[in-house]
Amino acid sequence: MDGSNRRQSLLSLQQLTLDMDPAIDMGFLTNARDPIEEDAPMFPQVEDLYYEKPGRHSTSSTRTFSSTISTMTYASTMSTSSWSIRTPDDEDEGDYKWMDSRRYQEGQAKNPWLVPEGDTSEMARLNFQHKLSKLQFDGNYKAPVREVLMGGGSVLHAGCGNGIWLMEMAIDFPRATFIGIDIGDNIFPPRSAVPPNCKFYKANLLDRLPFQDNTFDFVHQRFLNFFLRENQFPDVVRELVRVTREGGFVELMESEIYLHNAGPICHEQFNKKTRHALHANGLNPLIALRLKDLLQECHLVNVQNSYASVPTGFGGPIGELAKRFFLAEWFDRREFLMFALVMTAEELDETLEACFQELNDEHKVYMNTYYSYARKAFQI
Repeated sequence: MDGSNRRQSLLSLQQLTLDMDPAIDMGFLTNARDPIEEDAPMFPQVEDLYYEKPGRHSTSSTRTFSSTISTMTYASTMSTSSWSIRTPDDEDEGDYKWMDSRRYQEGQAKNPWLVPEGDTSEMARLNFQHKLSKLQFDGNYKAPVREVLMGGGSVLHAGCGNGIWLMEMAIDFPRATFIGIDIGDNIFPPRSAVPPNCKFYKANLLDRLPFQDNTFDFVHQRFLNFFLRENQFPDVVRELVRVTREGGFVELMESEIYLHNAGPICHEQFNKKTRHALHANGLNPLIALRLKDLLQECHLVNVQNSYASVPTGFGGPIGELAKRFFLAEWFDRREFLMFALVMTAEELDETLEACFQELNDEHKVYMNTYYSYARKAFQI
């Protein structure tokens, strides 16, 4: 397969739709897991280039797309056919730069291996991630907050991305109020698609959040291990606790960046080389194992912690979905992988294709996702 055909094949796989909604055999979500090799050594951190001060949201012209995203399931009762994204010919880009036809936060421009902001590929990845997480944990949350949300209550999703989790929750709990914040607002859903009890704001998790102390009954944060360095997590979690009401819950969720039972190519290129490169940039690929500690360090009570394993490339429909997500996840991080693995684009395509082929019944690869939630104690 030549380079252009190989890349087109990978693109086609990465753009597969999410609307299959099969009968999922939840028996494959076992708690069995292999021991992980010792963590890679920590290397000196590079300059923090991702998070920057929020700037003005550009009001320039937009170009509407529908060819890819309109075929994807955005939320249980919503579609993204009316979504729009900025293009390189927009005049006012504010805090953004374009590289290889992808749009990055100004702070990301010198660090292009981090996820670009607000394009079809990133939208697809977020939708894959959401659906897979929902299947893993048989729902959108684990903290015991249903009763308070049924009667009202307020919820914050920190680092909400395209808002798919928040909007589904807003539909499920119409009497509660839902707030989503993220560093980039270009990926937020169009106002016409947002439920009336749901709002989105641009905010930086590394700054003091624009909310008073003790504001929310439930604060949810997930899948930021590619966006927050290990030494940033404690301060971010403390800020989440600050805005949580006494008696309210904070819930964290992260996936291990590790493939259990990986084949030889996946183990060498993903489990070893990629994880070492993440460490070199101050990111902890196993921060998921520290969620409980992060909550306990904030003096929260009733800390609960667990995980679910998901088959990747075997085990029926959920294994196929996980396999597709793996490709979408790493295709979206092409620039980082070329840097981490010291590869050309052509070499990377060959490696991704080889890794994809190893996700099969023979190896029975699986991934683990952890969650931890705890309650903010009442002050006496």
